[in-house]
Amino acid sequence: NRPVTITQSGGSTLLHPVDNLLASDLTASLGLGTRAAVGLDLPMFLYQEGSNGLPASAVTSGRVPSSGLGDLAVTGKGAILTNEEGGFGLAVLGAFTAPTGDRQSFMGEGAVTVNARVLADYSLVVGNLQASFGYTLVTEHHTWLGVKFGDEIPWSLGILLHPGILRALDSR
Repeated sequence: NRPVTITQSGGSTLLHPVDNLLASDLTASLGLGTRAAVGLDLPMFLYQEGSNGLPASAVTSGRVPSSGLGDLAVTGKGAILTNEEGGFGLAVLGAFTAPTGDRQSFMGEGAVTVNARVLADYSLVVGNLQASFGYTLVTEHHTWLGVKFGDEIPWSLGILLHPGILRALDSR
C-alpha cells in the first residue's frame, strides 16, 4: 500500500503514483557446489493503481500501467564462512540487471545496474540475526520533479525466528 508517494517539503501529500501494488518475482537458481549459486529473477506486478494526472515526464499516459514486468536480474551468491552448525556466517551477493521493465511503471530502472552486498548472519538456537550492506551502481541517473535518482547504498537488518522452537515451548 502506497510504496511510491510524493510529498511537499511541509509534509503534505501531493501524489501517490503507485497507491496499491500486488507483485511477485519469478526466480530460478542453480547451486554450484556447496558454497555458491547463480540465478535469474524477473519481478512481475500483477496489479497496480495510482493517482491520475501524473506529470508526463514520469508517465506519458498520466497514470501507471496496471500490470507488467520489472528488470531481469542475473544473481550470484557465495558463502565465505558457513554457519550450519551455528555461530557466525558471511556471504557475498551480487546482481546485474538489464533494463527490461518499463520505467513508467516504477518497476524498471531504465538502465543497467550492478549490485554487490555483504551479508553477515549469526545463528542462535532460537533464530538468526542478520545484517547486510552494499552498493548499487546505476549506469544512467534520472531527474524527476527536481530530484536526482542514481546510485544506491542498500542495507538491511533482520531477525529470523525458528518456528520449531515455538512448538517445543508449547508442548510444555
